[in-house]
Amino acid sequence: MFNRCSGWRARRHPASHPDHEPGSCRRCWRPCLASIEPPTRVCAGCLAAASRSPMPSVRLAVAEHPDTGADVLAVLATDVDFAVSDAARPKRET
Repeated sequence: MFNRCSGWRARRHPASHPDHEPGSCRRCWRPCLASIEPPTRVCAGCLAAASRSPMPSVRLAVAEHPDTGADVLAVLATDVDFAVSDAARPKRET
């Protein structure tokens, strides 16, 4: 049984909407709806695309998302925004 991705795919961002977060504007974003297997909720393509967002809040959400793959987390672990890079790094046991 397949489910549909609940992520968002970017349309072309109009110059007047550079700060619209995924799903906040139908002119900037469209639902992905790709087929995925449970328990995944968001496809790898949506997470990879969102990890390249210019908005730190979007990259942080990707770093904290349970479906984000190790390859995307490795890239986000080097992010210039400390909150993003910290969230993407594996947590060490103390």
